[in-house]
Amino acid sequence: KALAVADEAGKAFPAVAPYFRQPRAVVLAEAGRPADAVKELDKFLEEADTLAKVFKEQAVEGLKRTARYRMTGYQVDAGDVDAAVKTLRDLLEDNPKSATFHNDLGFVLADHDRELAEAEKLCRKALELDAAARKSLLDEGKIDAEAAKAE
Repeated sequence: KALAVADEAGKAFPAVAPYFRQPRAVVLAEAGRPADAVKELDKFLEEADTLAKVFKEQAVEGLKRTARYRMTGYQVDAGDVDAAVKTLRDLLEDNPKSATFHNDLGFVLADHDRELAEAEKLCRKALELDAAARKSLLDEGKIDAEAAKAE
């Protein structure tokens, strides 16, 4: 039923129809169909640039990054760890200061007993980046000292 709602939304708003592939992917993954969710996000990524007619380019890039990141979890769930590692490496290449991407790649590698030295290095880098980000937010007055200490 949820897939039908997403399909109807795409038909009702054809200028942004590709956008509705993301909720379709979430529904597929939640229904225990991670491989189908990956296919849906692949289609989204193929069509995403058409959204630039409606959304700002920066927003479209954010949607694509989110889709790629979400896809990594679905790839792991579908048993395609190699694809997840590649996708995370690509995300890291484009976003080298992302603590999240460092952390997730480190854990995917470690959880699957691969490149353990690199996995540890990635996780340590994630902790460094996270601490630096919290310090920056503290210095800018965006968080308090207690939040900056959070681990």
